[in-house]
Amino acid sequence: MPKISIPSDLSAHILGMQFSAEQPTGVISEQLDARTYPKVSRILQAYGGIWSRKHSAFVFPDHASIERLIEAAESGVYSRPATEQQTLQAYFTPPAVVSRILQAARIEAGMRVLEPSAGHGALASAASERGAVVTAYDLHFPFVDVLRRQGLAAHAADFLDVPAAPDFDRVLMNPPFTQGQDLLHVSHALKFLRPGGRLVAVMAGGVTYRKTAAFTLFRALIEARGGQIESLPPASFHVSGTDFYTALLVVDAAA
Repeated sequence: MPKISIPSDLSAHILGMQFSAEQPTGVISEQLDARTYPKVSRILQAYGGIWSRKHSAFVFPDHASIERLIEAAESGVYSRPATEQQTLQAYFTPPAVVSRILQAARIEAGMRVLEPSAGHGALASAASERGAVVTAYDLHFPFVDVLRRQGLAAHAADFLDVPAAPDFDRVLMNPPFTQGQDLLHVSHALKFLRPGGRLVAVMAGGVTYRKTAAFTLFRALIEARGGQIESLPPASFHVSGTDFYTALLVVDAAA
């Protein structure tokens, strides 16, 4: 992405922010005028910083994003801001894909269901409506607020850091796609299934054909478990803001 210069006064405002050691949040330490605040905010957004009224702070995807922001302020250049959707990979599951996942999942009332990286909870809320007991995770604090307002048991955490426990009858998921993140998320999520449980996941379409070691090993794992991966129709996520080629994975835990 193109590099943009950061004027020294804006760099000073960023370097003067108060960042939390516990959570990836930052607070602008001074009152900025109406012309300066939007300029600073655009730079923060380039590194995933989203204003959260609940936390009265900018919330970042992780501490590494804050480190990159600080390095940019120190160097005096930054990359052109991505949209919030691009930064968070917030391509929520469209209704047609939700229906496809629910059909494959065969959810029954009383089942314990997990949705990692739940976003606004398209899958979690649909499972809850069918009588399931749902647990959801998301890294982005504002999304967790949305989930909780729906009455869901939602937790703010990076799912990959959540200790695995085989407590769930079903895992429904639409994980981050880029750079093989979906492989990591699905591999971790499989550890949460009870014996006989089922995982249904949207994945990047490359899982069906890419030949690197990670993808080859992943397909071998799914095949060994009797799972299936099928391509979803083109532009299945167009209404969600991307034409990323996608696939649907269905795999059961051993009984």
